[in-house]
Amino acid sequence: MGLSHIKARIKSFNINKLPRSISRLMYGDIIGQLSWEKRENGLILASGLDTNLITDQFKQDLLELMYVGLGGDHTAVYMGLANSAPNKDSTLGNTVEVAGTGYARQTIQRNTLGWPVRGLVNNDWIIQSLLLTFTASSTWTTANYGFLTNVQSGINGRLWNFLALSQPVELTAGQEFTCNYKITLR
Repeated sequence: MGLSHIKARIKSFNINKLPRSISRLMYGDIIGQLSWEKRENGLILASGLDTNLITDQFKQDLLELMYVGLGGDHTAVYMGLANSAPNKDSTLGNTVEVAGTGYARQTIQRNTLGWPVRGLVNNDWIIQSLLLTFTASSTWTTANYGFLTNVQSGINGRLWNFLALSQPVELTAGQEFTCNYKITLR
């Protein structure tokens, strides 16, 4: 098996291809997916469907919200793009976010407008965000990851989950990155 074949197999890895018993051990019971497209002048230049991991901060916040009532006063969830490789111990403080004119985290309201798709699908509960659009006004640093957080900007918040994009996304002036974030609770 050559190195290029191994790299192709790793790149094509998808949690949905794993038996549930193995994926549950690796990722737990909360699975997030980001369906995305890179566009310019209405043309799709690239697209992908990527699966996320949740952080220790999210696990803590979920348990405290549901069982202790310590969910904080957050009116929205924010999606951002990052260059650096987060892991389950990551925080916003050690996440290197995309930089460039026009870049800002996108708001997902914590209501039925922000998450218009909700329900039971194949015995799993799902929610899916509205379509989010990041529009570059200049060349941005490369996005390799997407993430969800509870703050609109800065590092004084919680990093809830993240995912590696199936391919790096480089945006130049006028290009768009559109996506939907879907979370499945199994």
